[in-house]
Amino acid sequence: MGAKKLNPLEKDLEIRVTRMENTTTGTDLLKLTEASPAHRVSALLNKGVKILIPHGNCPVGHFVLVDFQIQMSGKKFEMQATGKVIGEEKVDHSHIVELEFKSFDGKLWNRLFAVIQSRQDQVSELFYKIKGK
Repeated sequence: MGAKKLNPLEKDLEIRVTRMENTTTGTDLLKLTEASPAHRVSALLNKGVKILIPHGNCPVGHFVLVDFQIQMSGKKFEMQATGKVIGEEKVDHSHIVELEFKSFDGKLWNRLFAVIQSRQDQVSELFYKIKGK
């Protein structure tokens, strides 16, 4: 259940958060982050995501509703997921929360996860060829 880091240089793969709400408190997290670099997806997990949000808005145990817009291989997809915050890590004035999805489109997410894994494998292979091992 390892994290898959996103490659910001990929031009044909994009994941955007279009809505994010702490359903435990009713807080619109996307509104809180409009003036900051928060709500960035930092890693994909098998059944979840790590996402940067303003500090103190999603403690462990809270539930979060997230709408994603995914562009992959020239096609656009939309996905809604509900997840439980199972971990958090403070980063400056924000924090990275780990959401474990409780409700989501598993088929689409697994496809996205496989694409990320494949691209990471390609980068690793290239790295080892360059390194000479």
